[in-house]
Amino acid sequence: MDIKKESSNVTKVAYLPLACFLVFALAYVVWFGFFGDTEGRANWGTFGDYVGGLLNPLVGTITIWLLVQTLISQRDALRLQTEELKAQRNELKLQREETALATAAMKAQNDTLAVQNLEQSLFSWLQNYRQMVQEIVFMGSLGRDALTQMHMHFRSEAYLEVGQTDTGDTYHVSPNQFSRFFEDESLAATVALEDLLTQSIRDYKECRTKTRSSLDAPWRTLYRMIRWIDSLTITTETKWHYVALIRAQLSWIELVHLLYNCLTPDGGNFAVLANRYALFDNLEPGDDDALRALVKGRLTGGVLGFGIRHEIGAQWPIAPEAFDSEKAKYALDIAATV
Repeated sequence: MDIKKESSNVTKVAYLPLACFLVFALAYVVWFGFFGDTEGRANWGTFGDYVGGLLNPLVGTITIWLLVQTLISQRDALRLQTEELKAQRNELKLQREETALATAAMKAQNDTLAVQNLEQSLFSWLQNYRQMVQEIVFMGSLGRDALTQMHMHFRSEAYLEVGQTDTGDTYHVSPNQFSRFFEDESLAATVALEDLLTQSIRDYKECRTKTRSSLDAPWRTLYRMIRWIDSLTITTETKWHYVALIRAQLSWIELVHLLYNCLTPDGGNFAVLANRYALFDNLEPGDDDALRALVKGRLTGGVLGFGIRHEIGAQWPIAPEAFDSEKAKYALDIAATV
């Protein structure tokens, strides 16, 4: 309804009583002022009473009508204001929705950029690590071949002396003789395997000392890389994903060296990350009997002799989770499908 049109109609009606009054007043002035009809004044008085009686109901009716029209106009104005407020609320709601969509889009864009930056940094770091591994030198070999030669060297040295007799003399056990210890669950067999692992760790440490200039940089870089991922403000599932990508880039011989490194006091911090992210999951020990005893669970750190405690420190650093992704995921409360 057009409120301006209604207001104009109300104004016109409001002028009707005034117009009637002016007409009668003009007639009175003209007749008595110009014609001087004094004899008809009594009649005009009667006529005035008649006019008053006629105008009073008209004026009252018009007043009521005007009041009603005013109320109607106010009601329409209030309705219009309500509709305008509703339209404003809807507009504000649309603006909030658009702002929320824009914020979500911006967040998604920022998340995408963050992921791209993270992955770019990660792959750049991995490339630097690969270059460091290629620069490892041992007995004329380079890279992974050098790591393989190191492993063969300290593993063969470990077989030369793995225990003592009751009289304190050293005894020798050939590699072929260790297979019987895995089927023998006696304490003596466990001690023999522990002696072999102790000697292997000792020989690894000596070998690492001789090649520290080649080995320190790649292992330290790999540790910093995984620690960096572990410290990011991302979900645990995402951390697991990126560490799994790193793990997939590591060769068997690199994992073997990392496992021996984690068994030394210097590798204790790395062992924490290895346990958390199952860094040695599905690691096959190959022909390394010391690793076989460790990976297959014969040596879990339950009973440690003095010799191996001296080599690894007071506490056993490697947990079963380091060799089993399912156990590690359970400890991190990650779904098994990740």
